[in-house]
Amino acid sequence: MILLFSPVLLACLLMLPRLVSPNFGLFDDGRTLVLSQGINQGVWDMSWDSAAGRFRPIYWLYYALVYRLSGMHPLGFFLANTLILAAIVAVLIVVARTLGLSRLQAWAAGLIFALAGPVIENFYTLSKAEPLQLLAISVGLLFAVMFAHDHVRWRRVLLLMGCFVSFLLAYLVKETTLVVIPIGAAWGVLAWVRSLRTKGTIGRQTRIAVFGSSTLAGGVFFIARKLVVPVSLTGGSYSDQYSFTVQRIIASTVRWSGWLIRDFAFLVPLVLGALILWFALRQKKTTVSNPSTQDGFQDAPLLLDAFIWMAAWIAVYLPWVFMQEYYALPFSFGAALAAGLAVGWLIDRLQHKQAAWRVFSGALLGLAALLWLVTLPTNLSNARIQLAVDDANTRLISGLADHASQGSTVLVNIQVANEYVEQMSLYYLPKVYSRPDLVVVPYQSQPLGNGSEFHQPDVIVAMPQVEHQPLLSVRMGLYEPTQKTWNADLLARLTPDWVMSGLIQNQFQLSIVDLPRLFCPLIRTRLFCSVPSPLLDQRLFSYGWAIYRLQP
Repeated sequence: MILLFSPVLLACLLMLPRLVSPNFGLFDDGRTLVLSQGINQGVWDMSWDSAAGRFRPIYWLYYALVYRLSGMHPLGFFLANTLILAAIVAVLIVVARTLGLSRLQAWAAGLIFALAGPVIENFYTLSKAEPLQLLAISVGLLFAVMFAHDHVRWRRVLLLMGCFVSFLLAYLVKETTLVVIPIGAAWGVLAWVRSLRTKGTIGRQTRIAVFGSSTLAGGVFFIARKLVVPVSLTGGSYSDQYSFTVQRIIASTVRWSGWLIRDFAFLVPLVLGALILWFALRQKKTTVSNPSTQDGFQDAPLLLDAFIWMAAWIAVYLPWVFMQEYYALPFSFGAALAAGLAVGWLIDRLQHKQAAWRVFSGALLGLAALLWLVTLPTNLSNARIQLAVDDANTRLISGLADHASQGSTVLVNIQVANEYVEQMSLYYLPKVYSRPDLVVVPYQSQPLGNGSEFHQPDVIVAMPQVEHQPLLSVRMGLYEPTQKTWNADLLARLTPDWVMSGLIQNQFQLSIVDLPRLFCPLIRTRLFCSVPSPLLDQRLFSYGWAIYRLQP
């Protein structure tokens, strides 16, 4: 049992660097802190969510609870993230075992999920809904599986109620939980078709429980949302960014392809091998000798169920305006289960008496292992980038709060509407750091001269700097080519009276295997491919801020 659940311990170890260096970020965290504080003070202000077309009360109650326990200290929030990650890995392993997978397969599924690329940004940052959403959905799946295997009526009723409540909680965290309904429907239809041949009902009961519970929970969600939110599901200032056009779908497909190649290329040989084995054995009407599951390839339909799960979690985001890696966390859950299944089957074939099967399985396992291993240094660089960016941003804000003169103006050299400026001006400096006297605005070619030309006592220029920024990585509020142009333009405007009063800089050497670069000859017009970057990226990454003030 200790070995089986060792991926849970690995997930906790993965979070240690974040726990050692806990910092809030400049994407939504400021608003999350302020609203969580207000909820604890009896002020439930969801006006932004209502105008945006969103309804997620459990999301806010969760952060309000964490705030109540830890206050403004980021360590408490990342400890909560650690617990959620460990819980998801544990639930995945239990689900796999309950479905009939071997210990090896369940262990492999937990390991692959814990080290998946989307885990880093989801759990190394805050204000993401996906971790809590996936935890609720995975618990709902576990209840559905247990419901099908239990034969005591009162326990079955409780498990079905638990399934419904879990899915409802997931809806109230993030609206994309709606995709579970078509997933459950597809699972149910396929299970019914299979049951006509096998006469079994357990698999069908599980899938019907998922479909029924998610549909009922979705109905309750829509009714509650209708009573609270005055706009349609895609009618808010945020939710209206869904666009069901061919151009949007094609662009999103290309973006998803890049992330999938970067994080999940190892699935190709595993899935290919599993499908070949499955069809070959079906043709011969035989089963695997020394099977790694209770029924050999009788659990092969689970692979198709995993494909449906993965495809649905891609499809729900194709109409969305952009694609970020953290959206793929639910996809990672299904991918880990599919990979665990395939690993077990291919390892079984290594013991086959025919050399051809042993060579075939060994070659695919070796290729999959290589493609999986190259994701690990890439994920490590992702984590280090997130730590470096959050540390530099925190040092900037705390430095301004501690040292800026009363009533100062801070010009941030990000010349378009940007969350970094919004979070500093509306939340962090006035409410988190108690400096409402500071005025933070983007620099947009305002005149720069001597101090008497300004309406505030002091003016501070904060110039973000980034070097060798990977494009497929954690989100930053900067884009290196544009930022360098802005910085050069501002430096040309600064007179000799402006001096650098501070420099915040974090640096480390990248270790990224940029597999999507191999496909750039096919998509040269894409922004990703227009920015040169090596396939094996070992450049020196640098991120920070230069602070300029007028010399007295």
